[in-house]
Amino acid sequence: MEEKIGRETLQELLKLQIQILDKYKKVLDSDERKEAKKAVSNILTAIIAAVPSVFRLQQLAYNEIVGLHEEATAKTRKLLEDLLREEQARAEIHNRMREQARGGGKQ
Repeated sequence: MEEKIGRETLQELLKLQIQILDKYKKVLDSDERKEAKKAVSNILTAIIAAVPSVFRLQQLAYNEIVGLHEEATAKTRKLLEDLLREEQARAEIHNRMREQARGGGKQ
């Protein structure tokens, strides 16, 4: 008796699996799936077509940023060098005044 129940259950399970496969094949063959597949294909094609443009935009942005950074670095360096020269000149004037004050007090 157990063998008969086991075989009947197995047969029912196999029939169910075949029905599921039939339904799945129906979905695969449906117009909706074909439309969805075409839509996805169109989206992917558009993305692939856009890649070179996006890459060029990124390259332009990078070049612009690098140029601005180089310019900012050069200007900052010049400003610092000018400030250093001014400070050195002030220090020289201060040292001369100190020396004159020392020398003036001795005379």
